[in-house]
Amino acid sequence: MIEFLPLGGAGEIGANCYYLNIDGIGIVLDCGMHPQKVGFESLPKFELIENKPADYVLVSHAHQDHLNALPFLIKKFPQLKIITTPQTRAIAELTLHNAISILKRRIDDENFEVYSRDEVDLLIKSIDYKAYNEKFILKSLNSSTQVEAEFFDAGHIIGSAGILLNHKSKKIFFTGDINISNQTLLPGAQLPKEIIDI
Repeated sequence: MIEFLPLGGAGEIGANCYYLNIDGIGIVLDCGMHPQKVGFESLPKFELIENKPADYVLVSHAHQDHLNALPFLIKKFPQLKIITTPQTRAIAELTLHNAISILKRRIDDENFEVYSRDEVDLLIKSIDYKAYNEKFILKSLNSSTQVEAEFFDAGHIIGSAGILLNHKSKKIFFTGDINISNQTLLPGAQLPKEIIDI
């Protein structure tokens, strides 16, 4: 069984965050904030997965609309394991630290608690990273299911990745933001060669 649930970013740009339940393994793809909204309105709808399995967050790249809600998600679901590329992990540290001062200037809602620099430092230390084309296994303590995952260069910014998930011969490919044309500093996306189902 595969369940797909958009938590943000469906039908608009911003707060990109999508949930997959693949035979009992809960995977969150990206975790962004909406750049034109403030406070709770800028966050994905994390409450939609409160009673669902939640095991992993895979981050495609370090732009605010794909990353900046990550500290809020981890505060709510501290058991989640975060995986991205090494370059995205490095840029995420800068992006999330910069976001703190911006959030503090924009939000005057005392109920909206902005994360601290220490929390960002701890979060960054907890991020695991995998190179492009390095297959890795996602598994849950509550399920015997295993999902094979692999990052592909998305050609968007340094470290950006499309995410291939393979389970029981079903292949799901999440592009994140993708650029297939060569740029001055970056080559175009390197897409999977196999046939993709979803």
